[in-house]
Amino acid sequence: MKKIIGIIGNHPIVAHGLRGIIEEFVKSSEIIVAENLEQFLKLNKRELPDLLILGAAGITNAVMLETVKQVSKKFSNSGIILVDRRLNGRIIQAYFDNGVSGYLPVNSDLQEIKQCLLKVMAGLKYIPADLILYLLDEKNGLIKSAPKMLTKRENQIAKLLLEGKGTQLIAKQLDRRPSTISTIKKNIFRKMNVSGILQLDAVVSADGYGAR
Repeated sequence: MKKIIGIIGNHPIVAHGLRGIIEEFVKSSEIIVAENLEQFLKLNKRELPDLLILGAAGITNAVMLETVKQVSKKFSNSGIILVDRRLNGRIIQAYFDNGVSGYLPVNSDLQEIKQCLLKVMAGLKYIPADLILYLLDEKNGLIKSAPKMLTKRENQIAKLLLEGKGTQLIAKQLDRRPSTISTIKKNIFRKMNVSGILQLDAVVSADGYGAR
C-alpha cells in the first residue's frame, strides 16, 4: 500500500534532502513537500498522511509548538517527526506531550534517520540514544558552560565537525594527519566539557561560541 508522507518546513535543503532519503528507503510512497501546514493542506486535500515530518529551522519554540498542536489535532492518527537543532529537555518534552512521535537533530546521520522512520511508522516513539543521555545530564545539572578558549585552529575544526564531517575528511581538507585532527577533536571536547557532537552543538547554540 502506498504511504503518504508529508515534509513541512521552510528550509528547502533539509526538506529535499529528506525527500531523497525517504524515496530510497520507503518504497511505494507519495511524498508531499510544503513550506507550511496551509500549503500542505492545499496540496493534499483527500488522503490522510501516514507520516508528517516537521522542520523547525528558523521557527521560534512557541510557533513550532503551536504548529505541532495543530498538526496533531488534524492528523491524530499520523506519525509526527520533528527535525530541530535546539536541545532543550523541557521543550522537547512539550513536543512529545503534544503529539510528536520522533525527534531528530538536524545533523542526524543516515542510519539514525532511517531508524526514526522505521520506529515512527510502526507506531513507536523515537529519540536518539545520545540525545537521551544529553537530556538526562541536562536534567541532573551536569551540563556546564565552557570558557571561550578554543584556538583559531580548534574553532575551524569544531565548525567542520558540526557540519557533519569526520576526522578523515577534515584531515584531507586541511592537509593534516588524521591522528592530528583526532587529537585536536579530543582537546575541543575537553575544553567545551562535552563528550560528543550533539553536546558540542548544544553548547555552541546556547552560548554563541565562535565555532559557528
